[in-house]
Amino acid sequence: MMMWNDSFSVSNDEIDNQHKQLIEIIEELAIVIHNKDYSYANIIEIIGRLEDYIKVHFEYEENLMLKYSYPNIEHHTKEHNELRYKMQNMSVFDYNKPDIFYSETLTYLFDWLTKHIMQVDKQLGKYVLELSK
Repeated sequence: MMMWNDSFSVSNDEIDNQHKQLIEIIEELAIVIHNKDYSYANIIEIIGRLEDYIKVHFEYEENLMLKYSYPNIEHHTKEHNELRYKMQNMSVFDYNKPDIFYSETLTYLFDWLTKHIMQVDKQLGKYVLELSK
Protein backbone atom coordinates (compact mmCIF):
# COMPACT_ATOMS: atom_id res chain seq x y z
CA MET A 1 0.00 0.00 0.00
CA MET A 2 1.09 3.53 -0.71
CA MET A 3 0.03 6.45 1.38
CA TRP A 4 0.86 10.13 1.12
CA ASN A 5 3.36 11.48 3.59
CA ASP A 6 5.25 14.76 3.74
CA SER A 7 8.41 13.18 2.32
CA PHE A 8 6.57 13.15 -1.04
CA SER A 9 6.10 16.93 -1.01
CA VAL A 10 7.71 18.73 -3.93
CA SER A 11 7.09 22.16 -2.37
CA ASN A 12 4.35 22.97 -4.84
CA ASP A 13 0.80 22.76 -3.45
CA GLU A 14 -0.87 22.01 -6.78
CA ILE A 15 1.55 19.22 -7.70
CA ASP A 16 1.34 17.81 -4.16
CA ASN A 17 -2.46 17.79 -4.33
CA GLN A 18 -2.37 16.08 -7.71
CA HIS A 19 0.05 13.47 -6.38
CA LYS A 20 -2.29 12.85 -3.46
CA GLN A 21 -5.11 12.25 -5.93
CA LEU A 22 -2.97 9.85 -7.99
CA ILE A 23 -2.02 7.92 -4.86
CA GLU A 24 -5.68 7.74 -3.84
CA ILE A 25 -6.71 6.28 -7.21
CA ILE A 26 -3.87 3.75 -7.15
CA GLU A 27 -4.90 2.78 -3.61
CA GLU A 28 -8.44 2.13 -4.86
CA LEU A 29 -6.96 -0.17 -7.47
CA ALA A 30 -4.86 -1.88 -4.78
CA ILE A 31 -7.97 -2.61 -2.73
CA VAL A 32 -9.78 -4.10 -5.73
CA ILE A 33 -6.74 -6.26 -6.52
CA HIS A 34 -6.29 -7.28 -2.89
CA ASN A 35 -9.95 -8.34 -2.77
CA LYS A 36 -9.55 -10.11 -6.15
CA ASP A 37 -12.58 -8.23 -7.43
CA TYR A 38 -11.58 -8.33 -11.10
CA SER A 39 -14.99 -7.38 -12.44
CA TYR A 40 -15.14 -5.30 -15.60
CA ALA A 41 -16.89 -2.44 -13.81
CA ASN A 42 -14.33 -2.13 -11.01
CA ILE A 43 -11.17 -2.47 -13.06
CA ILE A 44 -12.21 -0.42 -16.09
CA GLU A 45 -13.66 2.40 -13.98
CA ILE A 46 -10.56 2.77 -11.81
CA ILE A 47 -8.05 2.35 -14.66
CA GLY A 48 -10.07 4.88 -16.69
CA ARG A 49 -9.96 7.42 -13.88
CA LEU A 50 -6.25 6.78 -13.40
CA GLU A 51 -5.52 7.32 -17.10
CA ASP A 52 -7.62 10.49 -17.16
CA TYR A 53 -5.93 11.90 -14.08
CA ILE A 54 -2.46 11.02 -15.35
CA LYS A 55 -3.24 13.08 -18.47
CA VAL A 56 -4.35 16.05 -16.36
CA HIS A 57 -1.35 15.80 -14.04
CA PHE A 58 1.25 15.40 -16.77
CA GLU A 59 -0.24 18.26 -18.76
CA TYR A 60 -0.06 20.49 -15.68
CA GLU A 61 3.57 19.62 -14.99
CA GLU A 62 4.60 19.95 -18.63
CA ASN A 63 2.94 23.36 -18.93
CA LEU A 64 4.69 24.43 -15.72
CA MET A 65 8.03 23.29 -17.15
CA LEU A 66 7.42 25.31 -20.32
CA LYS A 67 6.33 28.35 -18.33
CA TYR A 68 9.52 28.31 -16.25
CA SER A 69 11.85 27.14 -19.07
CA TYR A 70 12.77 24.10 -17.01
CA PRO A 71 16.18 22.82 -18.17
CA ASN A 72 15.37 19.13 -17.54
CA ILE A 73 12.10 19.18 -19.47
CA GLU A 74 13.27 16.54 -21.95
CA HIS A 75 14.15 13.96 -19.30
CA HIS A 76 11.06 14.73 -17.24
CA THR A 77 8.75 14.43 -20.26
CA LYS A 78 10.48 11.21 -21.29
CA GLU A 79 9.58 9.73 -17.90
CA HIS A 80 5.98 10.85 -18.37
CA ASN A 81 5.94 9.24 -21.80
CA GLU A 82 7.12 5.93 -20.35
CA LEU A 83 4.08 5.78 -18.08
CA ARG A 84 1.79 7.00 -20.86
CA TYR A 85 3.06 4.18 -23.07
CA LYS A 86 2.63 1.59 -20.31
CA MET A 87 -0.94 2.71 -19.63
CA GLN A 88 -1.89 2.85 -23.32
CA ASN A 89 -0.54 -0.63 -23.96
CA MET A 90 -2.02 -2.29 -20.91
CA SER A 91 -4.93 -4.52 -21.75
CA VAL A 92 -6.61 -5.17 -18.44
CA PHE A 93 -8.40 -8.26 -19.72
CA ASP A 94 -5.69 -9.70 -21.97
CA TYR A 95 -4.05 -12.03 -19.46
CA ASN A 96 -3.88 -15.67 -18.43
CA LYS A 97 -3.13 -15.21 -14.74
CA PRO A 98 -4.99 -12.17 -13.36
CA ASP A 99 -3.38 -12.29 -9.90
CA ILE A 100 0.11 -12.00 -11.36
CA PHE A 101 -0.92 -9.45 -14.00
CA TYR A 102 -2.61 -7.14 -11.52
CA SER A 103 0.00 -7.45 -8.78
CA GLU A 104 2.78 -6.71 -11.30
CA THR A 105 0.82 -3.75 -12.66
CA LEU A 106 0.22 -2.40 -9.17
CA THR A 107 3.88 -2.85 -8.22
CA TYR A 108 4.90 -1.03 -11.38
CA LEU A 109 2.57 1.90 -10.59
CA PHE A 110 3.75 2.18 -6.98
CA ASP A 111 7.41 1.96 -7.96
CA TRP A 112 7.11 4.34 -10.90
CA LEU A 113 5.20 7.00 -8.96
CA THR A 114 7.44 6.82 -5.89
CA LYS A 115 10.64 7.04 -7.95
CA HIS A 116 9.23 9.77 -10.17
CA ILE A 117 8.08 11.95 -7.27
CA MET A 118 11.22 11.48 -5.18
CA GLN A 119 13.78 11.85 -7.96
CA VAL A 120 12.22 13.83 -10.80
CA ASP A 121 9.31 15.89 -9.48
CA LYS A 122 11.27 17.09 -6.46
CA GLN A 123 13.82 18.64 -8.83
CA LEU A 124 11.03 20.42 -10.70
CA GLY A 125 9.47 21.63 -7.45
CA LYS A 126 12.78 22.99 -6.21
CA TYR A 127 13.43 24.75 -9.52
CA VAL A 128 9.98 26.39 -9.62
CA LEU A 129 10.24 27.40 -5.96
CA GLU A 130 13.59 29.11 -6.56
CA LEU A 131 12.25 31.05 -9.54
CA SER A 132 9.10 32.04 -7.67
CA LYS A 133 10.97 33.74 -4.83
